[in-house]
Formats: sequence, structure tokens, C-alpha cells
Amino acid sequence: SDKNLNFPAGMEPAHVALCKKLLCSNPAFRLGSLSGGVEDIINDPFFNGFDNKRFKRSRKVSGGVMPWKW
Repeated sequence: SDKNLNFPAGMEPAHVALCKKLLCSNPAFRLGSLSGGVEDIINDPFFNGFDNKRFKRSRKVSGGVMPWKW
């Protein structure tokens, strides 16, 4: 059940909210399964500030961390 989901203390509320919506056990209420489909996910407040148009153009978005190059 969704009520049994536990998240680490200190996890950002927006992250918790997105996870709960994506992990909803009832597909009729699960984010991405609703009438808006993937657009509902893209438009979730979690992704505010994410440049989706740039992502679609480049298919590369820096994660902000560069691994050590040998």
C-alpha cells in the first residue's frame, strides 16, 4: 500500500511527492498513467527549472558531477 512507503528523513518534499505519485499502487491514480500521460510527469513541480526543450534537443544533460578522467 502507498501508506507503507517510507522515505529517508531530510529527503526533499518535492522528491517524496514525485516518488509517491510514481509508485502509486493503483494505476488509475499513478502519475504517467492518467489522461495526460508522460506530460503529467514532465509538468510535475519536481521538474520546475529543468530545461526539457534543451534535453530533447541534445539528449545530454550534465548531472553536475564529472567522473575522474584517467
